[in-house]
Amino acid sequence: MVLLQWEMNSGNVCQGIEIYRSEDSLDFVHIGHISGICGSISEPVDFEFTDLSPVVNKTSYYKIQLGLLGSSQVISTYVSKPGVDGFLLKPNPVSEKATIEFNNDNGGLAVLTLTDIKRNLILENETRSQSFVLDFSPYESGIYLFVISKESGEIIKGKIVVAH
Repeated sequence: MVLLQWEMNSGNVCQGIEIYRSEDSLDFVHIGHISGICGSISEPVDFEFTDLSPVVNKTSYYKIQLGLLGSSQVISTYVSKPGVDGFLLKPNPVSEKATIEFNNDNGGLAVLTLTDIKRNLILENETRSQSFVLDFSPYESGIYLFVISKESGEIIKGKIVVAH
């Protein structure tokens, strides 16, 4: 879900608002409409729209059309949705940097343990965010294993292929 919010400056009035989304910032598709008079001559007016079916694991671009007033500037957002294994690894295989995204909505402590295929410890890291960014440029090509231990008790396991 993507919540879009904007404010229309005072002095601007239009007849309805059209909401558009694009996956490439060039070709936009209509995803919603807010009917009626938008804006006020005397004071700013706030608006919001929720995209209930955003594009996942890809950048989406949004703009609004304010009747005859024209289009807004284009904004972008990225909606991440981990896979069935509980994580999203990008890119894989990795040549230099990789990001492991996972659900951590409550901001609990998550500890990442990275080992080589022989289970030799390579690194440990922790975060309260929903991702780890790892730099594999100093490591040899090969397969690496990771375990993310979340404060909630959930364990996420996966492997990373490094190919320089």
